[in-house]
Amino acid sequence: MRILPRPFGLIVADAMAVLGRTWKTLVPVSIAVFVPAALASWAAYSIPGALEFVEAILLEPETLAGLPAAEFWERARPFVTAAVVTMVVQLLASVLVFLFCHRVVIASVREQPTGRASLQRVLRRYPVAAAATVLSAAAAFGLFLIGYTVWSIPATIVAFPNPTAEFAGTVLLFAFTGPGIWLAVSMSMVTPVASVEEKGVFASIRRSAALVRGRWWATLGFLLVVAMLGIIAVNLIQLVAIPVTAAGGGGATPIASLLGVLAQGPIVAAMGVMFTSWYLDLRARKEVLLVAQL
Repeated sequence: MRILPRPFGLIVADAMAVLGRTWKTLVPVSIAVFVPAALASWAAYSIPGALEFVEAILLEPETLAGLPAAEFWERARPFVTAAVVTMVVQLLASVLVFLFCHRVVIASVREQPTGRASLQRVLRRYPVAAAATVLSAAAAFGLFLIGYTVWSIPATIVAFPNPTAEFAGTVLLFAFTGPGIWLAVSMSMVTPVASVEEKGVFASIRRSAALVRGRWWATLGFLLVVAMLGIIAVNLIQLVAIPVTAAGGGGATPIASLLGVLAQGPIVAAMGVMFTSWYLDLRARKEVLLVAQL
């Protein structure tokens, strides 16, 4: 049976339908992945000085602003280290959940059961997918940071004295940071490529860019929709977590944190299902895609 291209709304609706059929398989695995990831993140922020810097930002911003640059970065170093470690851990955990989602969705499309073989395949492809994702994220972030730095130099010196200058500055900001955004969107399909097509690190990156080419704006829109749904889900969790923390005082903070950890895995799993559906649509627009090929 051939997989055909579908309208944007139908892709999202089909992804939600697949999630409804497979959530019992996805949720336990995603939680099992993100619990140790959360523990690693908490351990990272236990570095002496990390949380103290966060408290200083919230309670003493004027004091930090008045520090010499060398002293400021010395105080910020534990926090920056913890933040980088946390981002890497969360990224690697998300890659693992995404890979499992890709295999579960493919199994659902092929009307096959998801078993131990899928987990073994996920673990086998994990090093390649993780390397491709880290390289893609580092390249996109680096390009974005270079563009932002180039923009910030004249912006700091000249500033924006009038509305026309502000508009010009906004246009220049997008012009300088655009390459990083373009690269991030182009490389957004590396995990399904590495999982489904079993390509290598650089081949996965090239294949992702080839699939997105010609559908870049649509893919950007899809990523924004996924991000929006993720933000809505997080806000819904906060509607529960914040009252729990407020009602229970400091002793309820671990409960609120636990709610966040338990919810993070399913949210990432839902995103992984949507990414898989979008990937299949991109392939269907580029080639004759049969279910038997997956």
